[in-house]
Amino acid sequence: MSSARKYWTTEQLEQDAAYWAREEAFADRMIALTWERSGYQSPRWSLHKNKALMNRQASESFLAQRQALPA
Repeated sequence: MSSARKYWTTEQLEQDAAYWAREEAFADRMIALTWERSGYQSPRWSLHKNKALMNRQASESFLAQRQALPA
C-alpha cells in the first residue's frame, strides 16, 4: 500500500472517514438540488461525490485492516 493513511492513528482514520461521509452526503444533496431546480446533473458534484466515496472507502479499508490485525 502506498498511502500515507498507513501512518495515521486510528483516531485520524475515523475522523477522516467521518469527514468524507459528510462530504459525500453534501454532494448527494447538491446533486439532488441541482437536478430539482434545473433538470441538470452537474459533473462537478458527481466528481465531488466520487472523490468523497473513494476517500471514505480508503479510510474505512485501513481501519478494517488495522482492526483485523492481532494486538
